[in-house]
Amino acid sequence: MKWRWLGIVAVVAAAFVGIAIAVQSSPRSPYGEETHGPRPAPDCTTLSPPCPEIKQSNFLDKEWLESAVSFRFEPPPQDATPAVSDRDAVNIAWQEGGSDGSSEHAILVLIPKGGDFPEDTLAWVIRYENHCFVPHGNPAIPTHPGCSYQPSFTMIDASTGAFIVSWTRPAD
Repeated sequence: MKWRWLGIVAVVAAAFVGIAIAVQSSPRSPYGEETHGPRPAPDCTTLSPPCPEIKQSNFLDKEWLESAVSFRFEPPPQDATPAVSDRDAVNIAWQEGGSDGSSEHAILVLIPKGGDFPEDTLAWVIRYENHCFVPHGNPAIPTHPGCSYQPSFTMIDASTGAFIVSWTRPAD
């Protein structure tokens, strides 16, 4: 009986250690939340539904103030070499709940130190063009305006691949 009890305790302890290791090794956003899905993320063009057409990525070339999420983005250093590629960032963003749209492209930005970011942080902002944003109301009503087409965004840490945030701008 004593040995059986010790065996049960050992199994329970091993399970807790396994959970602790899994939680510690999961990618986290700067907000401390776990990100979703496997890494590396699968190619989003092979998933169902597939991601929109992927356009050429670029570096931000001038300051960008995004009032929808109160972020200020700056151009990254010219010699910036993110650990996470633009394509990997697009795949991760789609896995994190990327938006429908006609196309998408990755923009490398620098988030200056401050707020939730203890240091300057390189990030990929994935911009989805022509996301269908349905205003509040009942789409079955004939006077419903339908979609308001606008961009939506998902931000991925360019050093770790961690999901940071997704947003859309308020409807016009």
